[in-house]
Amino acid sequence: MFLRVLILVSLFSISLFAFSCDAFTKNTIDIYENRGSMDGFLGIHNSNKILSLENDLNLKQSKDHLSAKLQRNFKHHKFGFKFSSFNYSGKKKLTKDIIFNSEAFAKASMLQSRLSLKWARGSYRYKVAQGVLIGADLNGIRAKFSLNNKHYHKHIIIPSLALDYKFDLAQDLAILTKTSLTPVGKNRTLDSYAGLAIKLPFHHCSCLNIGYQVSHIKIDKKDFQNELDYKGFYAGITIGF
Repeated sequence: MFLRVLILVSLFSISLFAFSCDAFTKNTIDIYENRGSMDGFLGIHNSNKILSLENDLNLKQSKDHLSAKLQRNFKHHKFGFKFSSFNYSGKKKLTKDIIFNSEAFAKASMLQSRLSLKWARGSYRYKVAQGVLIGADLNGIRAKFSLNNKHYHKHIIIPSLALDYKFDLAQDLAILTKTSLTPVGKNRTLDSYAGLAIKLPFHHCSCLNIGYQVSHIKIDKKDFQNELDYKGFYAGITIGF
């Protein structure tokens, strides 16, 4: 799937090159895919059991996840919107009796589970020096969980602070690091990645991004507790327009 996305985006970049690249400098769109693994736990009100996503539900291995980010650039300011979607499913035979959300599950019974996470983020960045931007994000998260056809969900908004840094290694090669985190509070997010940005041969219209990403989400509400840790590689393309 990722290869098809890269081919389509590359063709779109080539079509942009048919126009003047000078006209495509104020806006960018990033399209990239993640491959990695997830761990954490999940709890529901009236449960005597906190379920491990890896050990109890076998949700460690992830599918491919596609993300997209649209950004508007000014001289010292950047505004952006990012959307990511994560979907997991797993099966696991219980090794002991548990009670989850007032429902008993006997030893040796099969648990079938699904976890869907939608993460939308509005962002602002201010350029304080060459290659250094600081700002803030507003994260809207929807977590949906099902266990043997019983469904649970939670919507939450979590603010975070952000720091972006870019260091040019050569004319067409740069190191990028981006971190967004919630430093205090029961509900927190962390999204951090580092990698290389390689300019493609279409002037400044597009570049290839490859690197490693770490994300953490903690939701601690009275009726819903969910903590997720995600880590893995990402690759994608930035297009200017």
